Order: sequence, then C-alpha cells, then structure tokens
Amino acid sequence: MAAELTGAAQPELCALAAPKLGEDVAIGLNPKGEELWTYPLPRGNHQLPVEPVIAGRLLPGTAGQWLLPGADGSIHLIAPDGKPLDSFNYGAVLAGLATAELDGKPLLVVSTTDALEAWKVE
Repeated sequence: MAAELTGAAQPELCALAAPKLGEDVAIGLNPKGEELWTYPLPRGNHQLPVEPVIAGRLLPGTAGQWLLPGADGSIHLIAPDGKPLDSFNYGAVLAGLATAELDGKPLLVVSTTDALEAWKVE
C-alpha cells in the first residue's frame, strides 16, 4: 500500500510478506523497493478476508500511521518509519479496520462479524 503519511512529497510504502505459512511480516519500502523496516505480526491465518495494511491517522497532531490487523484479533499501530506505537487485542475476529474523523478527533472503526464499532481517540 502507498499512502502519504508524513506530509512529504513521496508517499510511504508498506507491504505484507509471508516468509512461512501462517507468518506475516509488515515491510516498509523505499521507492526503489528496498526494505527499510520490518514488523512481525502474530502467527496465524485470518478467519475472514481483511485488508492487511490500512493507512490512517489515529494520533492527534500527526500526519498518519499504518494499522495492521493481526490474525489473533490484535490491532497494531505503526509509525511511517516502522516504529511500533501501540498494539492491543480487540477480542473478536476482525473483518475490517478504518480510520475516520468526528468533530476533529480521530476515530478507529472496527468491523467484526457481529458489530461495527467506532472508538474516539484522544
């Protein structure tokens, strides 16, 4: 995925690789396709089709971050340079992730088989 996360002219690039079955690793790339950073995700396979890399903004006062859904129901927030910012277990099988804004505040939108929820981030 390519996304403008830092305000620079060149978008940041993040891809997902599977070195072994059931192992996923997020990889930051430069425009030449060279690896800049890696972030291993929890082992396992997603039970539902879910977008593997989401670009969005959850931290107020920043341009953007990568959101990575884990197969175990975890959600990982990664800075454009690959620095881990936060991770937590949502407690349900993830069907989708997105970010939005409400009254100038970032929202985390999470979809599961049972619900669609939005959480304001302050």
